[in-house]
Amino acid sequence: MELITRYDANIYGSGNRTVVLGHGFGTTQSAWKEQITALTALGVRVVVFDYAGASEHTSKYYSPVRHGTMFGFTEDLIALMRQMEIRGATFVGHSVSGIIGLLAANGAPEIFDSLVMIASSARYIDDPDRGYFGGYTTDQVDSLTAAMQRDYVAWAHGFAPIAMGNPDRPHLVQEFTRSLLSVEPAIGAALLPAILRIDHRNDAIRCKLKPLIMQTATDPAVPFTAAQWLTQATGACDLKIIDTEGHFPHLSSPAQVNEFLADFILNLNR
Repeated sequence: MELITRYDANIYGSGNRTVVLGHGFGTTQSAWKEQITALTALGVRVVVFDYAGASEHTSKYYSPVRHGTMFGFTEDLIALMRQMEIRGATFVGHSVSGIIGLLAANGAPEIFDSLVMIASSARYIDDPDRGYFGGYTTDQVDSLTAAMQRDYVAWAHGFAPIAMGNPDRPHLVQEFTRSLLSVEPAIGAALLPAILRIDHRNDAIRCKLKPLIMQTATDPAVPFTAAQWLTQATGACDLKIIDTEGHFPHLSSPAQVNEFLADFILNLNR
């Protein structure tokens, strides 16, 4: 029970199929409320949790060393799933959590038999020598890191509307801003730059699952080229385009995300 309490893991609904929802940077399990409602209505058991550092409760479990790479979060996820006796589940990961789920599936294939990646990227920094466009330069990541370290609160207020998009729905920006500000500044200023410096392209190529990949029409964090690369590298079963903007389609367009999730999950056993 220790890890279940540590990461505030919760189970909703019941059924033969288990779906684990992994949140991205700056959010917590509360970001999945629309998906929890939709999936449990389908007769699916849903598991949610908070990563180390994502909430006030889990901040004390964040380690700059352990969580300086995504492998630390992956080890946490695998350990939590084993304590909860989860096997043969579907992992749905938003943003970097999609990569964490992929790493977990590679390292412990008995836990996850299917994978959904929403607005995920194997590498955020461009690699022109290999013809890869991830959306950021090293200088841009360095500038972002400096801004976060200088004044995290000001950075959060500036970043939230860019990442969320949908300016006609200011409540979405307000909710994400509050979520960002709930992250301890020192953790946020260390974690996001670490995420933006990942390179898991080789891990994506080694993935034996055929994930469903979802991407918004316009994502300021993940260009469409990165989503296309991930689709090809993993041999994804499909690349679904969500008819919205921003980096958080499960918040800005939950009905469409839920429709694609339901279709994918219901067809797994056919």
